[in-house]
Amino acid sequence: METWTTFLQTQHFTPLAAATLQQTVIADISDFGLIQVIGQDAEKFLQGQFTNDVRQVKPQRSQFSAWCTPQGRVIVNFHLFKRDTAYYLLLPANSVAPVLKRLQMFVLRSAVKLSDVTENLAKFGIAGEQATPLLTDALQQQLPENIDDCVTHADITVIRMRGESRYIVLGEVAAIKSLWQKLASSAVGVEKEVWQLFSVLAGVPYIDTRLSEVFIPQMLNLQALAAVSFKKGCYTGQEIVARMQYLASLKRRLYRATLRTDTPPQIGDELFTTAAPTQEIGKIINVIANPAGNYHLLAVVTVDAVPTQPVCDRAGNALQWEALPYEVELR
Repeated sequence: METWTTFLQTQHFTPLAAATLQQTVIADISDFGLIQVIGQDAEKFLQGQFTNDVRQVKPQRSQFSAWCTPQGRVIVNFHLFKRDTAYYLLLPANSVAPVLKRLQMFVLRSAVKLSDVTENLAKFGIAGEQATPLLTDALQQQLPENIDDCVTHADITVIRMRGESRYIVLGEVAAIKSLWQKLASSAVGVEKEVWQLFSVLAGVPYIDTRLSEVFIPQMLNLQALAAVSFKKGCYTGQEIVARMQYLASLKRRLYRATLRTDTPPQIGDELFTTAAPTQEIGKIINVIANPAGNYHLLAVVTVDAVPTQPVCDRAGNALQWEALPYEVELR
């Protein structure tokens, strides 16, 4: 039987350098994996681990969330959704194995089973001006209108993502393969870097193994992205996260910027000010090239530095700040 991976290998993908942001695209998102959580204690178990209120997750409603250390540092962030009675974490693929192993340590006697189901459900992204009518016509089903809303029909789940007409589609391989082929006549198949660019433009960060346990959720704007509940009660790291929200002043937060450089920037690269070129004041969180030749990035930077002085990479190239498409309230 053909797997989703082998099917994708037969498809033609337009590389990021040749893509345009005005096109309607269907995107490979194989840099995301899936963890399934089932069992009668699944909701209770997840509620005690994650930053968001798992009780709000329904087949019609997903959520952005994170998992923290007891010190409130984000191990990974992800999208949590539900199909039938099973919960799924859609998270960076390189985090699946370590997160699965670490979560399993807390199951103890709970009636919960965790599994890597990355190869069991096929998935792709679709975005662009015609994404909504094309997907509606292909599925003959009304799509979710609000961010994080989802719908499952004929075993295909569609999740509305943050950003302009952007959806993730998941389901059994045969059904998703058929849907992809329907859409491919009208939308452009693109490499996973294009989807990464859409996420950066939407101001949505993803923490994987490269920057795990470095930032608290507010530094990543997760509270502004509806990924943290301050009413749900206890979860791992909750005391630190709540203290930052109500009692402390946030010193660093997530910003969006562009950077022109001859050396491709990397996740985790340190940032500096021109006034203090050896004193690190931030890190690049996510970065992706733009077809025009520069780089779009998300970076956690000292709040006081952004409006007062140029922020640059180690080579001295200055970041150009861009407005985030959502509001971030600072204390």
